[in-house]
Amino acid sequence: MKDRSFLYRSWAEVNLEQIVRNYEIYKRSVGGSKRICSVVKADAYGHGDVEVSRALEAEGVDFFAVSNINEAVKLRKAGIKSDILVLGYTPPTHLSELSKHKIMQTIIDKNHVFELKKYAPRDAKYHLAIDTGMRRIGLSAEKLDEITKEIQLAASHLKICGLFTHLAVADSGDFENKKITEKAISDFDNIAKEAKKMGIEVFHCQNSAGGLVHNSRECNAIRLGISLYGYPPSPDVKIPYGILPALSWNSMICHIFELKKGDSIGYGRSFVAPWSMKIATITTGYADGYPRALSNKGYVLINGCEAPVVGKVCMDMMMVDISAVLDVKVGDTAVLIGRAGDKEITARDIAEWADTISYEILIGISARVERVYK
Repeated sequence: MKDRSFLYRSWAEVNLEQIVRNYEIYKRSVGGSKRICSVVKADAYGHGDVEVSRALEAEGVDFFAVSNINEAVKLRKAGIKSDILVLGYTPPTHLSELSKHKIMQTIIDKNHVFELKKYAPRDAKYHLAIDTGMRRIGLSAEKLDEITKEIQLAASHLKICGLFTHLAVADSGDFENKKITEKAISDFDNIAKEAKKMGIEVFHCQNSAGGLVHNSRECNAIRLGISLYGYPPSPDVKIPYGILPALSWNSMICHIFELKKGDSIGYGRSFVAPWSMKIATITTGYADGYPRALSNKGYVLINGCEAPVVGKVCMDMMMVDISAVLDVKVGDTAVLIGRAGDKEITARDIAEWADTISYEILIGISARVERVYK
């Protein structure tokens, strides 16, 4: 077993240089003139928000977006100086943090305007959310005259420096969804044009997919999320050449044993050996974020070969079939996400096996899986 400074059990290796390259490639691909808002919510999609933010700040990132005030304060305490936007709701009990740490807050609806006016610090800055079809948060974009008045009212009470919306189907190649997205962008552009007359300066409606596939005449910023970490937003979106996954996930073999024909494995006896087999136990389970839905489904890579998952994925371990893998021994590495020889498993592969999306797989890698940076 190799000597390592981290726990040799279940660990994710994060290539910060690749994340920076992904950022630079994406910025060039959208023309280079628009500001890039790097989305580092949910611990930078499982990659480590502090480390990722430090690397991007050194490259001159325009600003960051997070989910909530706690994520923002964490970055400030770690020394991040760039602008940070909270995309979600902050309750009145924590609004003082906006001024204390110079954090921008999203205004989620017109009732929120009055709550912020009453409880928030006077020097706080805001981005106003516009609802163009997501039906999640924001002022409705349906009637231009009405929303213009609502923005004027909000701006008379609060210091609004930005406007944004979130496109619901920007990553879809379906013809009808493309029309819906173009309509949403057009509606937002019309609102942004009016908002510019009020002195509002920053406008962003495009996410990773929107920036690559759709154009906006008024937006001067793009929120870069999943593609920052090397993945396309959906199968319908082709990301620029050179943008690659920045995270690999490894575990170790702790036990090897023989299984006779008719023997079962794990909880519920969900796998019964059809013939004699050689099995390895790996020190990663669903508490580490490996989906239990992959019980008896999918595979890991050991010595460059595929080793199928057999039996139920346990909380802390799982078992794989190594009958066709040569020279396996206790202490060897099992690749859950990443490359081994000429084979590769991506978060997208795991997502397909588990009937979900790559976002959920990456974000689901738990905190007890150590992050190792290079």
